[in-house]
Amino acid sequence: DLLLSGFTLGKTGYIYLVSGNGKIIFDPSGEFHNQEDLNTLSLENGKKLFDELKNAYDKKEAFEYNWNRTYDPYNFNHRKISWIEYNKNLDGYLIASIYKDDFSSFVQGINSLILNISMLLFGVLAIIGLFITVKVIAPINKMFSEVKKANVTSNDTFDNGVKSKDEIGFLATQFNTLLDQVENNRKTFEDQVLAKTKEIQ
Repeated sequence: DLLLSGFTLGKTGYIYLVSGNGKIIFDPSGEFHNQEDLNTLSLENGKKLFDELKNAYDKKEAFEYNWNRTYDPYNFNHRKISWIEYNKNLDGYLIASIYKDDFSSFVQGINSLILNISMLLFGVLAIIGLFITVKVIAPINKMFSEVKKANVTSNDTFDNGVKSKDEIGFLATQFNTLLDQVENNRKTFEDQVLAKTKEIQ
């Protein structure tokens, strides 16, 4: 009861607990004064309210009907909507009920909340994108400019597999050239060592 009483749908929506035979077990709104009200109160079509609720549950659909309000008790032209779920363990029904006007306002409030969260996430992602640009892409572009100034040529001895023609591809090509030069220097050094060794012998 404490959990249900603390939960509302919008401003005037509540969740009721009703027994399998239609007795009101828990009424957080206080609008029903008798446990048998659902079995005795009739709708404009002459049918009992509880019978219509059960019929809607059997069809697995929401139930819409005209009802009054606490501040307008004699006017039964306020449109209301209810969702019904049966609980076997309790042998009863959980009925969530709210006026359609309040439900529309409730949905609009949720949509506004989603919109605000989306805008906040967009701002955060924009800041992250800017951070990546400053910390990662800008240094790569600077390195690209410096390497391009060097104008190093390559004999394509090494290949790291990067084939793109953008800045990353250019840097990869220059890296291949650097490896070529290191390999050439190593071979030249080995040849020089070998020649010196032959001279000593």
